[in-house]
Amino acid sequence: MISNQVINGLITVRSQSKRLPSKCFLEFGDGNVIEHLISRAHFYGINPIITTSDHTLDDKIADVAIKHGIKCYRGSEDDKIKRWRDTCVKYNLESFVTIDGDDLFFDGELNKKSHDSLINDNFDMVMHPKILPYHGCIGYAIKANILEKACEQK
Repeated sequence: MISNQVINGLITVRSQSKRLPSKCFLEFGDGNVIEHLISRAHFYGINPIITTSDHTLDDKIADVAIKHGIKCYRGSEDDKIKRWRDTCVKYNLESFVTIDGDDLFFDGELNKKSHDSLINDNFDMVMHPKILPYHGCIGYAIKANILEKACEQK
């Protein structure tokens, strides 16, 4: 059963890639990589929220969020899980799907199915089973409350 609730998609992105610095600002489609991810999330009916670091080099990422009228959380530079947890706290999110900042072709339909399974089957985290041999097209669906436990156990 597909739910009608809003599905939030945390776009996890920083500008300090070691292999290809500032790859999130490379031209792609009608804009840059980040703008493509935002547009793709909207296309699939996923509410995009940028989650990035509080490093000054990521100011430009926050500016993209402002330009597109979406939420942006800035937090830990090194701890993505803590950043996700803090984003959920700030925006009172109960669950979300992950969208990696370099996954230009993420499958929003599988993201939504994973999220529905998360809610309907009462899991803490789901990766859609259809994607197992193809890692990289889909992130995870995660309940926010499990992140607190993950941060405590690290």
